[in-house]
Amino acid sequence: MNLSVYRMTLDIRDMDSQLSFSVKQNDTMRRLIISLTDHCKPYTIPDGCYAIFTAKTSQNTVVSEGCQIKDNKIKY
Repeated sequence: MNLSVYRMTLDIRDMDSQLSFSVKQNDTMRRLIISLTDHCKPYTIPDGCYAIFTAKTSQNTVVSEGCQIKDNKIKY
């Protein structure tokens, strides 16, 4: 199976700026690279910030994991 990389942009001022996609349990071949904007302008992530990826499973279990911030992008 090949690695799939998804590049996305989220606006920090838009409460409807969320992502939704399906994955299968134990899927380790997907990567998310997320850029942030502020009213459609590039947003610089300040030093000391952190990002957490949160998802809900089909059984309504919530899963949260830390992400890496590198090159002003959130990587999961």
